[in-house]
Amino acid sequence: MLPQPRALDLAEERQLNRRLNGAMAYTRKWLVNILRRIGFTQAADDALREMPEQFDFKQLEEFGKRHGISRDVLADAFGVSP
Repeated sequence: MLPQPRALDLAEERQLNRRLNGAMAYTRKWLVNILRRIGFTQAADDALREMPEQFDFKQLEEFGKRHGISRDVLADAFGVSP
């Protein structure tokens, strides 16, 4: 069982937004690696089939919602700290 993610404070939320909401493009390989590292192996397999090679934050967020992966879980995966 995965540990329960903690809630983000305002500073962490801003930091995460800067990291995720920028004009960055994400890659499918990056997403699969992150998902496997945090224990979402089924979601990682789904990402291989469902996600384009490059995608933006909105697509990442939609994928997370479909697979029950919260913003807090993503924040923990990115190593956002207080």
